[in-house]
Amino acid sequence: MPSSDRLAGDLQLHQLQLIEIGRALSSGADLILLDEPTASLDVEEADRLFQVLRHLTGQGIGFVLVSHRMHEIRQVGEVVTVLRDGRTVTDATPLTAIEDQRIVEEMFGEQPARERGRIHRPAGRIAPGGVRLRHPASGTQVELSRGEVLGLAGTPQGPAALADALLGLTRRPSWEIEIDGRPWRARSPRQAVRRGIGFVSGDRSAKGTFAALPIRDNAVVARQVVERRILRRPAEAAHVRRQLGELGFSGTDVHAPPSSLSGGTLQKVLIARWLGLPLRVLILEEPTRGVDVRTKSDLYGLIHSMAESGLIVIWWSTEHTELLTVADQMLTFTVTGEPHELLPAAEADEARLLQLTGTT
Repeated sequence: MPSSDRLAGDLQLHQLQLIEIGRALSSGADLILLDEPTASLDVEEADRLFQVLRHLTGQGIGFVLVSHRMHEIRQVGEVVTVLRDGRTVTDATPLTAIEDQRIVEEMFGEQPARERGRIHRPAGRIAPGGVRLRHPASGTQVELSRGEVLGLAGTPQGPAALADALLGLTRRPSWEIEIDGRPWRARSPRQAVRRGIGFVSGDRSAKGTFAALPIRDNAVVARQVVERRILRRPAEAAHVRRQLGELGFSGTDVHAPPSSLSGGTLQKVLIARWLGLPLRVLILEEPTRGVDVRTKSDLYGLIHSMAESGLIVIWWSTEHTELLTVADQMLTFTVTGEPHELLPAAEADEARLLQLTGTT
């Protein structure tokens, strides 16, 4: 845990989540609801949380844990209630009386692999060449052609290790990378951006946004890095106005701070900052977290258009339904962060993803 003297605004997303959980645990309540509390936590952090929950349960405090991860429910739960499409299908059943597979079947019903509105691109639109990813420790290898979307399913540390290797954020990457058949390794995020790797953080406020700079500067920061120059302010303001106009926000004051935007609008700006740049790969970390359904649909369309132009998209999400909608291939990770299995989206469904990510 970080020092108690640090500002909350300086913390990372998983640290903020731990603080929010700690605030709930120290509230003095007799019953506490935890909605997917481990979504942004690594294995050690989740284990520490469950130790605290077991301790407090022994003191008479009750918990309702909302989770798709069977191993978590087994660690702290005594009874299970299963909801599907807003209706209760299993009510307060002792965990000793029900198997994990039965719980998964109740959650999703009969789910043969089938189409769920997945984005399709004709085979002829995917150009040759692209990116090869290899994880020597597990033997996992992923080949991506231009225009493909790779979905990453699992706890954060596995997808984060892949993103760090692509972005030059680690001296000892666990992944080997080839681009257009040649070994590739970035020494820094700046070099990665200049060589065509883009990134959109799932933590918009702390990592994705320069809070002290206006919307205008936030929207063109990637272009400044790629072109290695300071853009002229009148020109960049006009560029951002056109960019926002194309996204449906023609009346936005580009000189206002990013805090003036809604979460969904700000996320569109952060993704749109990569439009028109010579990108090879765009890495997305929970890009639709905290946005409404309509904005989520808009973001799908925006990223779909970017993939249509030949961009490779690597998309991590804790929402399996989302990955089934947008991805061409799925790479699953275990709870310890190791890559597990690569499969075509056509062979995946929510129950299978839960099994492959070690959550059942």
